[in-house]
Amino acid sequence: MSFMIDYQPLFFVGIEEQNSGKVLPDMSFQPTATCRQLLADRHMVFKSRENGGQIFYQRNLLAQDPILGRISKRINFCFTLSLKRRNFLDLYKPDLSGETGQHLYFDNLTGSGNIQTDGSLTTGGAAQSSDAIRIQPSVFIERVDVSGDSPPTVLRIKRKLGSPSPVPDVPIESSATTRQVLTKIDLTSFPSGVYTVTTNQSEAKTRRFYIDDEIAKQRVVGIVDIFWEDSQETAPAEGVPYVLRFEKR
Repeated sequence: MSFMIDYQPLFFVGIEEQNSGKVLPDMSFQPTATCRQLLADRHMVFKSRENGGQIFYQRNLLAQDPILGRISKRINFCFTLSLKRRNFLDLYKPDLSGETGQHLYFDNLTGSGNIQTDGSLTTGGAAQSSDAIRIQPSVFIERVDVSGDSPPTVLRIKRKLGSPSPVPDVPIESSATTRQVLTKIDLTSFPSGVYTVTTNQSEAKTRRFYIDDEIAKQRVVGIVDIFWEDSQETAPAEGVPYVLRFEKR
């Protein structure tokens, strides 16, 4: 087979200041190890940019099927966000805490699970507390309030994108001597990704977790998941543009 390889943009994720559109070069945007393997398998290339990153796919213009590593089902490109400017979150919102979750999570899915064709990846015009999440390894401890007359008895866990099998409820130990108990959650037999955790109390809060052993070991401020399910040539000539906006304090 003869080769005439060229590279075409698939998508770009940029980071900018809300309203001004100012480029924000304060975060490092990098594919995870799993994503790097996916890119290699699909003959794709990641290029770091001043304020984000860009993915290119390859074509062999002399082949009957010119697309190398053609995509025919939904796949997920996962990237981490790390701070290059330590005081970034002192200058830009949102406020992150133990209550909201001390990390950020963004993806290109609509509320119904469809893939956005472009635009902002934040839930609002800029990153806010609703984009917060907790990054945890596949085995972690959740603190549960068991005070009150009718304390919760189980933790209910659900994967955002569904799972081959449902996650079973996790029993919560009762306690007559303390208001809170520590409950072990083990998701080693389930895929990485976003999970929600709540209890069987009707008014219980729901917490979001991103479960990934590799990422949990790193000093990251957030995660970006870009999903793609159509062949690469469906992308516009300049690639699909996505943006993360942050509001200045």
